[in-house]
Amino acid sequence: MESLGNSYYALRHGESRANVEHLIVSDSENGILDKYGLTDRGKQQAQQAAFQLKETLEKNWNGKYNKELVTLITSPFSRARETAEIIATQLQLQVIVEPLLRERYFGQFNMTCDDHYKVVWNADKQVGVMDPEWGVESVQDTLKRSLQVINRYEQISKGHVYVLVSHGDVLQILRTYFAGVALEDHRSLPYLGNAQIDCLYLAKQ
Repeated sequence: MESLGNSYYALRHGESRANVEHLIVSDSENGILDKYGLTDRGKQQAQQAAFQLKETLEKNWNGKYNKELVTLITSPFSRARETAEIIATQLQLQVIVEPLLRERYFGQFNMTCDDHYKVVWNADKQVGVMDPEWGVESVQDTLKRSLQVINRYEQISKGHVYVLVSHGDVLQILRTYFAGVALEDHRSLPYLGNAQIDCLYLAKQ
């Protein structure tokens, strides 16, 4: 990917019930359930993110905010979808649900304590160390589906803004690629907090 005709923003979902329960919810069957959606705090974070997004876009467009050129593309998981819906309501934006932006799948660690994230991240650092029996989605496969989304919109539009509302690892790996950093070093980049926004800039090759 050498250049982009559109602008892309990474926006992590607000605080979810899974976050406060320290639970890894990475499969689609559980991920779409309302019981793993946003907490009250997460909903407030999404509202704040809406203001931050509008402020950022107005700054980039010299004060001329055009909602017709902005689309929210969200993971179908309830925590991301609810975040996108809150922002869309406040800013009157279109929301598109995109399965390819779902959470990274954590295999045998799914529905277990989130301490296991560190186990996977440590394995990510060393190519070939990840145990196949874990059934964890690789960083390469996670990136591949995110880029499929971007490539699709690059083919159908120019000059638009797409806000990718997704999950920590999905966006972290995508941001790592955009920064020109080796994927196994994805934890070396500052991590997106709940409902935080980051503009995706392609690093010079």
